[in-house]
Amino acid sequence: MKLHIGCGDTKLEGFTNVDIRKTIATDIVASVTNLPLEDNSVDYIYSHHSFEHFPFLDTVNELVRVSKNGAKWEVITPYLTNTQYNLINPYHIEHFTEDKFRFFDDIYKREQPKFRIITNSVEFDYNTDLWGFDNLEEKRLKYLNVVKQITFKLTIEK
Repeated sequence: MKLHIGCGDTKLEGFTNVDIRKTIATDIVASVTNLPLEDNSVDYIYSHHSFEHFPFLDTVNELVRVSKNGAKWEVITPYLTNTQYNLINPYHIEHFTEDKFRFFDDIYKREQPKFRIITNSVEFDYNTDLWGFDNLEEKRLKYLNVVKQITFKLTIEK
């Protein structure tokens, strides 16, 4: 099974589209922290600009519960320093940098949740209209609004 979490009005074909409210795209109306799905039933989870609206630890725990061992997650969120779409948005309760999911790496040795991330690649969507193409990595570390969004590609091991 492939899940599209926080689908809103965007229906992805081949996915079970989940949102907290009924929309034209919703297949399942449910909270992401309490999904009506069996344990270990999901192969792939996709989320586009939704994770920042969810309580992070509760969401991760629930998605791990429904994920199969080796499940892939693709999570796209606004980047922490994007003031236009992220920091000023009162509906964003979580903020993301490249380190957000590293919390679950082995170096932290956490008791919960009972999983680890074995693949964690990160892609930046740079604001080249504002900053051009030179020295973006250096600018990202010094200034606001250099990165619009960040994409996490994760593999879950339970």
